[in-house]
Amino acid sequence: MTGWQECRKFKTGYVVIKQAISRVRRLKQEIEETRQEIERAEREYDLERLAQLKYGRYLYVLERLVKSMGAFDKTLEFIKNCSIEELTKELSRYGIEFEEKRNSDC
Repeated sequence: MTGWQECRKFKTGYVVIKQAISRVRRLKQEIEETRQEIERAEREYDLERLAQLKYGRYLYVLERLVKSMGAFDKTLEFIKNCSIEELTKELSRYGIEFEEKRNSDC
């Protein structure tokens, strides 16, 4: 692999990792907001809302977070073990385009 290909693979991997981290951060924020709403429903003794939040939304968001974290681990492993062509092809399946630059700088 040439220096340019190494640089391109690094940049592409960086984009993927950055997006995965953003997704995990958003989900963690959503979990925190849901916890606050659960506490509010408990204080107000709103049992219907409490049940919806605690056994519906909260569990759903937690499940999404666990899946995202698992996908993040798989993504890191994939990036380490694939060629730039494989990585670019995989990204394009998800609508992520990588701009190709053929200069000496990363």
